Amino acid sequence: QDVRLPDMVYAAVCHHPVRSDAHTGDARIERIDLDASQIRQQPGVLDVVPLPAVAGSTPGCAVVSARAWTALRAAALASQKLLSGEATSGLANSAAIDAQLEQAVQGDEGFVFHERGQALAALAPGASAGSRRLEAVYQAPYLAHAPMEPMNCTVRIQQGKLEMWVPTQVPGLARQLAARVAGLSESDVTVHVTYLGGGFGRRLDLDFVGQAVQVALKTSPRPVQLLWSREEDMTHDFYRPAGVAVLQAGLGADGRPVALAITNAGDALVPRWLSRIVPRVSGLIDVLTRNGFPDGRALGALTASGDAPDKTAAEGLFDLPYAVPAL
Repeated sequence: QDVRLPDMVYAAVCHHPVRSDAHTGDARIERIDLDASQIRQQPGVLDVVPLPAVAGSTPGCAVVSARAWTALRAAALASQKLLSGEATSGLANSAAIDAQLEQAVQGDEGFVFHERGQALAALAPGASAGSRRLEAVYQAPYLAHAPMEPMNCTVRIQQGKLEMWVPTQVPGLARQLAARVAGLSESDVTVHVTYLGGGFGRRLDLDFVGQAVQVALKTSPRPVQLLWSREEDMTHDFYRPAGVAVLQAGLGADGRPVALAITNAGDALVPRWLSRIVPRVSGLIDVLTRNGFPDGRALGALTASGDAPDKTAAEGLFDLPYAVPAL
């Protein structure tokens, strides 16, 4: 957010309050209905730009002003207008999600990422898995990445060239998305990677990049800095998924584990991320191949299901530094 360009304007984002998720099919927001006339009448407001869904984002709008504070305040007013018409059906329910995860983790279905020995047999009722048996259930809620600096991206489109300053963890993919949204070739797009202001995986996504390009097409030739408020950043993140894990262990007479079985239920991470940044499987295969992934076709197939087996969702559960005979 420290980027400053001559004649730059600011665009503050306001999303529909209901988080849209193309994978669940619930509460999917295709567009927003907002009477922007009152927003446009606010002192200093230059424009209100609709923001269709892009790279997995929830639709919304951007309020443009020559001053960041004016844009942010007017966007907050727009948010209040959208809240008054919040959808009341098809909404996600935390209690229902928790119950579904608890049921799934106790079931027999699933994908085995790692197996050594016969841990489940050793831990079965009546089996002698050591002198002591322990079981614990762990739950984790949905969590925002909460980077120190909220989402932002500065874009300048002049004379058929696009230049952007953006804190991103995937500059190559950001360049490809910007070119696609602007209708330009990648050779006409220049990306300056700034300090991240905190990434933690949140800046692997490109929704804010696509939004900034959408607004820049309206403000050109003036550059624009797209800003998310802290509230927008927390309520429209791509959250670390909720999860439930059951750990069962058998201890020997010396207190050391002889068998350990871990079952967890939750969202797949990588397939959902890939389907957001490259929505078409054919395009995804091309992107992965060009970026050095020899198994690009196999990875591309994962987008056919948002919950395909995903090793990253089980990291730390089987690649343990502990010597457990049966795992």
